[in-house]
Amino acid sequence: MITSVKKWLIYLSVFVAAFFLTVGTHLILKIFDSKPPYIEFDNASPVMSKKRFILKVRAKDEISGLHRSRVVLMQDSESMELVNVQLFGEREHKINIEVEENFLNVFRDGEIIVLVTATDNSRKKNTKTVEYKLILDSTPPKIRFISKPDTSLLGSPYICFFSVSDANLSEIFLRDGFQKFTILSANEYDENLPLGNFFSILTGTEFITAVDKAGNLTEERCTTNFTQPEKVGKNLEISKILLDRIVEAEGIIAAISELSQTKRIFGDVPPRLGLKSSKTLANFGDSIDNINFRGLWIDPLSSTQLECPTDGVIEKVIPGRGHITVSLNIGAGLRLIFTNLDKSYLTQGNKCSQGIILGSVKGPFGVYVKLRDKFIDPDTFFNSRIFTQNFIKVAAQAKKRLGNLPLTPLESAVLK
Repeated sequence: MITSVKKWLIYLSVFVAAFFLTVGTHLILKIFDSKPPYIEFDNASPVMSKKRFILKVRAKDEISGLHRSRVVLMQDSESMELVNVQLFGEREHKINIEVEENFLNVFRDGEIIVLVTATDNSRKKNTKTVEYKLILDSTPPKIRFISKPDTSLLGSPYICFFSVSDANLSEIFLRDGFQKFTILSANEYDENLPLGNFFSILTGTEFITAVDKAGNLTEERCTTNFTQPEKVGKNLEISKILLDRIVEAEGIIAAISELSQTKRIFGDVPPRLGLKSSKTLANFGDSIDNINFRGLWIDPLSSTQLECPTDGVIEKVIPGRGHITVSLNIGAGLRLIFTNLDKSYLTQGNKCSQGIILGSVKGPFGVYVKLRDKFIDPDTFFNSRIFTQNFIKVAAQAKKRLGNLPLTPLESAVLK
């Protein structure tokens, strides 16, 4: 019994000693504390707009706790106190402030200084002041259209060249409804076009969207004068295609290499569209889904081999006896989809260029044109006059307007 009481007295003595040692140490540290509080700025971006101005600051002092925190905005002779609060020994103070736009009207766009001051609760009242520099940006990006067609058939694809200017530009993308797609640099179309310019293939429903680091947003449509397309029959024989397309494209064919039998099947798709397919990570939608749009159906009357009509990459091959489907990515969101092929000689990932045999057919086969996630009328795409107006001429004009850059023989012929 006596031994048990002694043990409890020993435990109590140790506990009391530890308590007074801890309290004493803390008091001594507090009295002789010379370390100022720790201040951290938590903002993800140094650029802010007046419409979205949020400050995230954290002050901390583990020894003496905090006595006061203060946050002030300064620019030239203007200043504004946002926070000045007494904290009564709190170990940490998190500041999360959203400043309303009307309070920021006294500041101009440009550099703005955030002055954060924290004082601890020690006898010395150690104080630390940290200066953070932010950029106030209330100006949205500017989109300038460089070149686009004067007119275009409703629903047919056309190319648009444009530039975006903003010192704090964050992102450029194409918005079609709720879907978001990649926009490419103009030198992806032609390496002679200078950096800082962009292009996209459109149908008129899409918005070009530019967002800066402050969250300012600009959306513009690169629209043209649209006309209603003439309806063309679904089923076309190869002889009719050869006759109509060759006569129609006579002036253009003279400016480019001679078309082979297979190239003529696909109308007047120029030997080089100038569209690179190298950006495999770009978001241009799914290559093949439910084909619910009419295609261009061609009956070659006899078994024939199909050459690649233009440069591209085989994106998908769906096998089937006598009805193989092949998706050819020719860049910038454009795909040619061939259906009812008897054989396919290329597999997914293979490069497809002129002279390479894509596959063979024994009877009627379909050609579909897909732009990102929507099918478009192949009759308007495989039409030399429309293609020249919507692509070749627009690219040539962009080169002229961006500094008389070198033109291809076809572009020179079109401008003349």
